[in-house]
Parts: sequence; structure tokens; C-alpha cells
Amino acid sequence: MALWFAFNRYQSFAGYVCKSDVLLINRYVLSNAVYQSIRSEADLYDWIMELEHVHLDLPRPDVYVCLDVAPSQASCNVEKKGFRDYVGERKDVYEQDASIQHRCRAKYMEYAAKHGDIEIVSCMDNDVLLAAEAINTRIVNCLARRNLI
Repeated sequence: MALWFAFNRYQSFAGYVCKSDVLLINRYVLSNAVYQSIRSEADLYDWIMELEHVHLDLPRPDVYVCLDVAPSQASCNVEKKGFRDYVGERKDVYEQDASIQHRCRAKYMEYAAKHGDIEIVSCMDNDVLLAAEAINTRIVNCLARRNLI
């Protein structure tokens, strides 16, 4: 799966990279490293980063901004998505298993502690999902701290 996601990204982003000063991408290379690593006995972070950023020459971001939502809240959010082409009204394979969500969240936290280019932005306060405007403010503050805006 790691290769499929990598090559799909390579094909999808090739034209945009050269034409853009700023790219905002949902579920980029870090997501591939997280989801593949939780499914494997090996930590695939370095292998996936090298594959995508070195061999496929996909741009390395200034920062990965990860929006942290409790898995229980994430599950509630998925229920509100409605029809999606690839699964209809059902949850996808990753959304169906709560343990996957918990392991992914832990892996994102682990990688953020190890690597300086990952920011975790909490989207909850006292177990309540923040309003979109409050989350946006936290993202903007995160980018400002890094002098990216």
C-alpha cells in the first residue's frame, strides 16, 4: 500500500509543485508513514520519507500540521460525512476499527516528539471539539511561530 499511495501522490502532484509557492495537502507523506507503520512490525518512517522525498522527489514540507481529535470524536465526525464514492455511506477500513485510530494517533504523537517538522494542533478543549474558527486560529498561530506566515 505504501508504494501505491506514493506513486499516486507522485502522479497527482507533479504539475502543481512547480507552479505553486504554497501547497496545502491533506494526507501527505507523513500519513502514509503513520498508517503503514501501524500495520507493520517495522517502523517505516525513514523508508517512506526516503521513497517519497528522495526517490520520487516530492517536496518536503516546511511543516506537517496534524489536527489532533480524540478517536471517539473522529468517529462521530465520520458519521456526518455522508456518501463517499469509494465507500458509499459506510466507514472505510481504517475508520471501522477504533484500535487503528488509537494506534495512529499514538504514532503521530511519537513522530512529532522525534521529528522537528511535525506540529500537533489540538482541536479539542475539555473533550469538546472546538469551532472551526478556533482551530483555524491555532493553525495560524502554529505557522506564525515557525515564521511561515
